[in-house]
Amino acid sequence: MKVAALACIFVASPSFAQEPTTLAAYLAAHPVENCLILAAENRKPTLGASGLGAYGRKTVKIGSINAVVPISMVRFDDSLKQVPNFYDGIPRDAKVLYLISTLDSQQWKAAAAGGIGLGDLRGEQRDVFLSILPKPFRWTKYKANADWHVGEKVAEGVLDEKQVQAVRLRIERRMQLNVQFTGSGAYTVTSPDIEAGPPGSVVFERDNAQENNPDSLYGMLVRSVVPNALKKGQLDTAALNESVTLPAKRSVEDALALVSAATKRDIRADIRVRGFSLAYNGGTARAGDVLDAIAVAVSGTYRKVDSAYVLVADVVGAGERALRLSILKGELDQRVKEQQVEWRKSLIASGLASNAVHDLKDPLAPNAQMLKRMERAPWDKAERFFPSSELTAELRSFLGRSLKSLPPDRQPNWDKVGVDSLLKYRFVLPDGNRLQPEGMLGFAFEFQPQPAPRAPGTDPAVPLAENPGGAMRPLVVRLNSVEEAKKGVAVAKEFGFSELWVESERKNVLAAAISGGIPTRLFVRPWSLSRGRPDSDKNLFGETGSMIAATQGSSPSWASFIERVPSQGWPRLGPVLLDGDLMSPFDPQWQVRRNSVASLGKTPGLAGVVLSETGPRGYEAEEDRRMVYVYPRTLVDYWALGYDARARLAFFTSQGLDPVDLYYDAISSEIDVHGAFFPRQIRQPVATSVDAVFSLWTKFRAKTNSDALRELGESLAGVPLMLDVRRITGSEPPSNSVVVRPWQAGDDLPTSASQFVSMTPEDVRIVSAPLLSRAEGVAMFVNAVRVLAPAGERGFAVDLGKVPATSWEELLRRSLKPKAQ
Repeated sequence: MKVAALACIFVASPSFAQEPTTLAAYLAAHPVENCLILAAENRKPTLGASGLGAYGRKTVKIGSINAVVPISMVRFDDSLKQVPNFYDGIPRDAKVLYLISTLDSQQWKAAAAGGIGLGDLRGEQRDVFLSILPKPFRWTKYKANADWHVGEKVAEGVLDEKQVQAVRLRIERRMQLNVQFTGSGAYTVTSPDIEAGPPGSVVFERDNAQENNPDSLYGMLVRSVVPNALKKGQLDTAALNESVTLPAKRSVEDALALVSAATKRDIRADIRVRGFSLAYNGGTARAGDVLDAIAVAVSGTYRKVDSAYVLVADVVGAGERALRLSILKGELDQRVKEQQVEWRKSLIASGLASNAVHDLKDPLAPNAQMLKRMERAPWDKAERFFPSSELTAELRSFLGRSLKSLPPDRQPNWDKVGVDSLLKYRFVLPDGNRLQPEGMLGFAFEFQPQPAPRAPGTDPAVPLAENPGGAMRPLVVRLNSVEEAKKGVAVAKEFGFSELWVESERKNVLAAAISGGIPTRLFVRPWSLSRGRPDSDKNLFGETGSMIAATQGSSPSWASFIERVPSQGWPRLGPVLLDGDLMSPFDPQWQVRRNSVASLGKTPGLAGVVLSETGPRGYEAEEDRRMVYVYPRTLVDYWALGYDARARLAFFTSQGLDPVDLYYDAISSEIDVHGAFFPRQIRQPVATSVDAVFSLWTKFRAKTNSDALRELGESLAGVPLMLDVRRITGSEPPSNSVVVRPWQAGDDLPTSASQFVSMTPEDVRIVSAPLLSRAEGVAMFVNAVRVLAPAGERGFAVDLGKVPATSWEELLRRSLKPKAQ
């Protein structure tokens, strides 16, 4: 038996002190036959282990290759089929709120005084209380520094099981201060709870570092560390029997290039791992084995992206996983919020929450005048903001410390200070030391009797409208035949429309409309597909437009948004969903469509071409992480298209990252969706982050879309054009209304930063009818036409592109009066 073979089994050297300083040095001293190893020169030994284990590595046999790989890897359960667990799952704040809603009068008095403990509770209360306690329960004692914040660590500890059961939970009121900025209605929020106390005083805090990096979501285990092994991927390495000769040392990128050449497949690596050095002392090996060994070495696998295979962490992208978890968390959070409303109602009915009071011994406690103001509910008429002179001297000093670093354009208006009272909780250690307050159970007024909700107002009655003279009044219809063209002309004239805007791919149909004696323009939705295709544009989950509509239509987040924001201004236009699939700018058929539109646009007698709905969600010019009204960020990102496989590969070629691995901080379930070799913070070849590259992906999609539109415009040189005013960001809720304005191909694309576009005299607002199956949306459309049509000084178009020709007249008669003959 060869010594090298024995080294693969390897018996550890007896002491850590004898281990070489790097894994490369260790392997030089303990050679392994046919050994493949990644970045051996960078791996240092750790204390308390020996042999390969000292470097966090083990040997696995892959064909003829002995691969030295990490001992463990991160595994994710993307099925999300586990049942959420109440006690382990819901946030601590919600569990505390539930617990206090079950307390009787005596228990409440204890909770608001020294705190309530396990011995004060009974039945299910005890189970809930135990689920609230941190596991493990760690605390740290600090000394306050000169800035009144946490400074030097004095002591720390962790409670054993017996001590944990002696912890108490105290419910109390805490204060929030709101200070307006000068010359602005905006204000900043701060609280005395951000401070540790006067310099030199001590404060106890709970160590929640472990809770800030959870592996579970509502009790469902999502992330776990398991023994490292080959992951299932989308490249059939078992079929790759070609021989590959690897130099003794190359980068991962170079090695994959050699395998690609041998197998005639395009195989690449994520930018985070492509630069790692790869050492192999076996010379020649089977291609599939080389690929598998490299994958296990980085705890990754191969994902298919269009015509290529890329070495990544998982088949499921980190961005896809983050968004899916964030959506699920949002939906579960919404259920919890609804339940919290019920628990607060219970406390309102009992009145027991009034037991919780402010600690008036606290130097930063409110005075009597402030307490009176804090009892005021928002619906009271008392002045919300008042001069800071009504605060105590200590609180004025606190605000001075808290707000000293505001930028010059955000200076406090000391005559406009407000206060609110909150219900919070804190843990009391067995020795009586109180930890800092935490949690947010609600504003104090939320536990007071509420006024009766105002009955929702009904939409005002709006009479049938007329199409007045003056501004442009187009009718938009889709025409499939010469007969429909004749009908379109007749209907436009009957209801007083000044122009006919025609959707059609047939020149004879367009010519028939032009011959009807009414100014006619070609109306084009550049990315719309008349029927779905497997290679239609897709979102982060690989869903096409019609699939998105089906999913989003049943989404609790979407339903909650529609319920809470029933209108987007007046008149209401109803919720908007994607009704069909869209073409990607990377689609080879785009060139065919562009040429077709250019040919149709030069039909003799045509008054011009109108390009509308040119910027689908995902192709906005800027990334914007704001939340508008209550439109959830998860809906913005779920809706976004642009993840066509051809686009993904083009971006990967440019930036070295697959867009499905990208996301930003607003999309978070608090679970780390990354593994060791594919971190969120990217260090090589240049320092950047997944967030920063997501911004590049946003710009990449926007530029691709804009370039395609400019090419289309150039192909229509000499033809009068109108283009829709495109939203700069995707954070606004979708709308059934777009504005088009005159445009020349060499000009910038017209954009708006607002959901509501400020119209110029040449603009035309288009209001689109939804599918007739959406009765509520149709009713809102009818009302909107009645409201908007009479304004003769503004351009206004009625879009019946989704309405069959047999229903044009019926729908228009519900909105407009026929023109007097």
